[in-house]
Amino acid sequence: MKKLLGLLLIATLSFTIGCNKDEQVIPDSKSTEGTPVLKAMTGIPFLAGQTIPMGLVDITNDAANLYVDITLDGINFPDWVIYESHVYVGLIPPKKHSPGKFPYQHEEVNAATDSYIIPIPADLVPGAPLYIAVHGEVVVWGVDPETGEEIIVEEETAWALPEGFSPFNQGWGGYFEYFVE
Repeated sequence: MKKLLGLLLIATLSFTIGCNKDEQVIPDSKSTEGTPVLKAMTGIPFLAGQTIPMGLVDITNDAANLYVDITLDGINFPDWVIYESHVYVGLIPPKKHSPGKFPYQHEEVNAATDSYIIPIPADLVPGAPLYIAVHGEVVVWGVDPETGEEIIVEEETAWALPEGFSPFNQGWGGYFEYFVE
């Protein structure tokens, strides 16, 4: 029992020390301690087929990680799911329209939401942007009437398209800048 109480005390102290006021992330504020603060981009349109507002992408950060959350609009598109997603985060813009080669990928997600936790590059220069591209394939599943197998009956490609979006030359996909202070 003493051992358990000792472990609980250590865990409580660790949590309390780890959550002190200096380490809190304050939305859209300037940091006086030199610690990166939250510089969120939320509600980024996730457009399928170039024009269908399929959902939203939210991007936030803390001192160590970037958080990318993709959420489909379950009210207007209740049958759609994210089949796969690809995220590019880099110090330079992606060279070309190649989401299959993006470093962060989730395959066969089959859910209305998908999330990434991506470490902020250690060599990010203060004041310089991170270049981000978020791509996905969204689908509707159905049943093949002849075989009874589950099949994709509808699919679209989707991109996060915020204000300030830089399109690739060969298509409507592209990237945008995100700043960590």
